Amino acid sequence: MSNEEEDDYMSETFLTTLNEVRPGLLTKTQQLKTKAEEKLKSRNEQSKSKSKKQQEIDARQQGLASAISSENKGFAMLQKMGFKPGTGLGKNNVGRSEPITFEVKTGRCGLGRQSEVKRKIQAQQENLLKRQRKLDSMKKDYIASKSSQFDDLSAKRDLCKSQKVCEQLDSQQSVGKPGKWYFWPEVVLPLATDDDLDQDEEEDDVEIDDKLNEITEYLRSNYCYCVWCAIQFEDEEDMISNCPGGTSQAHND
Repeated sequence: MSNEEEDDYMSETFLTTLNEVRPGLLTKTQQLKTKAEEKLKSRNEQSKSKSKKQQEIDARQQGLASAISSENKGFAMLQKMGFKPGTGLGKNNVGRSEPITFEVKTGRCGLGRQSEVKRKIQAQQENLLKRQRKLDSMKKDYIASKSSQFDDLSAKRDLCKSQKVCEQLDSQQSVGKPGKWYFWPEVVLPLATDDDLDQDEEEDDVEIDDKLNEITEYLRSNYCYCVWCAIQFEDEEDMISNCPGGTSQAHND
């Protein structure tokens, strides 16, 4: 009879005491989600438990960041001597107002080693900067030298062209000899007299650019001719209107 008095395992009273568990296997997506949640939970637990060394570092940083409390013995001694928080030390309160900071030595190298390493690194950086400046200066000098050489060659070509044109135009006007010996090419110059030789010696010191400028001015004023345009204009007004200028740079611009 005692067995009949017990609840039947198939009865409603027995079933209501059980937890509902749905049958079936987890899908692949659910399995990945569960693993990710477990990993995240494990990382959070690891981050909560810090090592003893890390705890010491955190406590030290917290202590250095916080101001000295009135419970500190040294601070209490300063207050007895008249020190007030926020003011400086000394008779006129112009001295140090905060304690001297310090750096915690974490490495195993000897005292002064870090400062020596910093000094060497700084010296290396300064040497690299000096070397870079020297290279930049050499580069600028090289570019300037090449540019000067190119300008000299260009001026010589323009001078040779101007001399040929000047000789042709003078010959058309039946001019017997040039106004200056470098107005014409040397191969077509007439025989020189003693006076001409003395004049030539004085004109040998003239720079190429000065020679070119003089010939250009001579051609433009006497024949309305521009070497770089390679055109003989009808008159001065026509030349001013259609010619950029009397220099090579004016035509390049």
